[in-house]
Amino acid sequence: MARCRRRAAITLYETPPRPAARGDPIGGAAAPGAIAGPPIPPTREPFHELCRYAAQLVTPPPGIDAAALFAALGAVESSSGRQLGPLCGAAAYEPAGAYYHSDLEQRWGGSAACSFGPWQIVGANAATLRPDITPRQLFHDSRLAAELSAEHLQRRVIDRGARTVAEIADAWNSGSHRDSFVPHAYIAAVQAAYDERN
Repeated sequence: MARCRRRAAITLYETPPRPAARGDPIGGAAAPGAIAGPPIPPTREPFHELCRYAAQLVTPPPGIDAAALFAALGAVESSSGRQLGPLCGAAAYEPAGAYYHSDLEQRWGGSAACSFGPWQIVGANAATLRPDITPRQLFHDSRLAAELSAEHLQRRVIDRGARTVAEIADAWNSGSHRDSFVPHAYIAAVQAAYDERN
């Protein structure tokens, strides 16, 4: 997502790595409260169904096919749902980053700077939408990740004026389509994936 360098990746069906210096990406040993409760079985909904579900939760700009948009973003972010995360190391969400939240890091550990699910929503963004969410839930529940990704896309991208696939891709990746940081390769990849589906 926003200007991040990705250090670690695991798929939904692999065993997550042991805790790193600031915490296991799914809240293993370092984030108090993040592992409370019984194990959460991973959802295994087909990616195309998640795209259709997420598309129903947004009001896209005129001329944009929301299901194709979610499919394109997911194709680039997670290889169409095959790499569900967590992907960690979003520098903007780590200490000294523009979007760092120390209170969230207290609860989530290093997972606050990780992204999850088919659209790789950053933990910090998901937590601002639903403060009671845990990294574990995002890691294991693709439907929940779809809901939060759709809400984030609507509130932080579409409602802030992104009107084209390119503007939406720019804002999804960098935080805004109106700033000087333009992820050209990312935008081109999303546009190509969208054009292929539409």
